Amino acid sequence: MRSSFGWACAWFLSAGLFGLARGGVSELMLHRALLSQPAAAPAPRAAEAPFPAWMIPATRISWYVGSASIPGMSQSAVQDDNGNWVDPQTGRRYANADNPATAGAGVLQFDLLQASNNFVAVSARNWLTLDVNGSLTSSFITGYAGDARSIGDYWMNPAVLLAMPEQNEGGLIVRRRDYPLNGRNYKAIAIQNSAGGSYQRMTYDLETGLLLVGSGRTVGAAQRQIGPNGQIFTGEGVTTITSTVLQDLRQMQLPWANDPAPNFVRQNWQAQYKGTHATAIPGTEGLNIPPSQLDVVATATRVDERAVVLKYQTSVQAPYAQPQQSETARCTGAAMIGGLWINPRSLAQLQPGAVIDEDRITRVRTSFVGVQNNIATIVEQSVNDSMAYSYDMQSGLLVGAASQQKSGVATMTAQVQLVGQR
Repeated sequence: MRSSFGWACAWFLSAGLFGLARGGVSELMLHRALLSQPAAAPAPRAAEAPFPAWMIPATRISWYVGSASIPGMSQSAVQDDNGNWVDPQTGRRYANADNPATAGAGVLQFDLLQASNNFVAVSARNWLTLDVNGSLTSSFITGYAGDARSIGDYWMNPAVLLAMPEQNEGGLIVRRRDYPLNGRNYKAIAIQNSAGGSYQRMTYDLETGLLLVGSGRTVGAAQRQIGPNGQIFTGEGVTTITSTVLQDLRQMQLPWANDPAPNFVRQNWQAQYKGTHATAIPGTEGLNIPPSQLDVVATATRVDERAVVLKYQTSVQAPYAQPQQSETARCTGAAMIGGLWINPRSLAQLQPGAVIDEDRITRVRTSFVGVQNNIATIVEQSVNDSMAYSYDMQSGLLVGAASQQKSGVATMTAQVQLVGQR
């Protein structure tokens, strides 16, 4: 069984410029479950604490993530104009539809862009597991912005955790404990919340504040099924189970990691890109299906010392279809690979062919191609993905990107070019 939580195309379809859905319902289910789950427990007020020493730009944290949805009924009633059952209350017609189980797994990586001025920002990238051999492909990239207290459920300031009292009341259990993981024994705190019928357990390292292990279970609304004689059966809703496990913490050696945001980036600054996306399948070469047209506007909604929060507005015009539009938030900065800018002085220090980074979790190699016609190119290469980023050597701004991604027998390619900024 293959499921996913990815988007259509490598970097700019998944990592920052566009948002096309890739795969099925399980992709969105896993993404929403892991990146939007509720807080484990209210954090107590604590005195303002500095960020821990390990939180410096270009720090990368990797977690294993997995999710599964298990339906309470094999079929459920859905509205269907041709359905054979009519709701006496509304007059709407319904029919049964299959209600399959779905699942997905992969790797979630945080690239820390800034942790200062009571502001923390990360670029969060997901990698989808494609097969039993652990082959990965690039998927969603989102942005997280927090403060000196927390980044969602993935990090809490150790000062906040240390101030949290142990308790066991009203479905909330807080306990300190030793926690063995990946050959190491952590001093940890576990927060378990079973109030309201759902379940969540988050275990944090008391030294770094990082989430060591997280798990959750939620049950959706009850579902209805139409019997053979028109009778209605009501059953349990879909049960969603999620799991998150820390894998790695390391410092990327990026030459531009500590460079500040460029002067042209300010509040409400915009960059506009246009491009195309196409899918090639062997044996369909004669169909001449035109590529989809891509348009995106990235607008700065918060500008800080090293990181910027951006609003991405995307429009995808597929052939013979209505435009798909979406809006999402991202974080970008110097301390990442594939950001919206790189300091030209840092790029000038690199030699053609130089390896910039090799990730031991995703097996992605990043290298510097060189400079041609005043454009510097950086390439990320993995088994299933290739992403190229082009930067102007005068301003450092990303002026183009291109990607190629394998998906079964299909190969998806995309490219975008900068068309304006203000």
